[in-house]
Amino acid sequence: MTDGEEIIEKLYEAAASISATGNYLPNAAVVAPAVWAKLGAALDGQGRPLFPLAGPVNSAGQLPQGTTGWNGNILGLTLVVSNQVGTQDVGNKEANEYVWLLNTRGVEVYESFKGFIRDESVGTLGVTIAVRGYFAASIMDLNMIRILGPDATFT
Repeated sequence: MTDGEEIIEKLYEAAASISATGNYLPNAAVVAPAVWAKLGAALDGQGRPLFPLAGPVNSAGQLPQGTTGWNGNILGLTLVVSNQVGTQDVGNKEANEYVWLLNTRGVEVYESFKGFIRDESVGTLGVTIAVRGYFAASIMDLNMIRILGPDATFT
């Protein structure tokens, strides 16, 4: 997705697909750094940035920090950029080609911090400090997630 019109069309198509299955709309787009770079370089039909640094009234969103930060929005969606997305392939395609569109209510994350553990080794005059706790993530409603990219279809 490098063409501005294609990006907007696919985002709206995926949003409509999410809405059709549960009457809610997406509020976040999760991308790998390579996709973030493509979004930042995307141009509209007149050669202007699709997501400029400072969003004029007719922009489709903005990336206010440009190449210096991950924050921004595309068509009102909170943009989340993560290196971890780039490690998850989708079928025979690299994840660097995809945008994960979702409603964040469909994903839950739990964390329980239990404290620090300190181990002193008198023989080596060393101290080891570890953090202990629990972490779990769960997709609560798969209908709240759509993946945009090559060969993506919504039915």
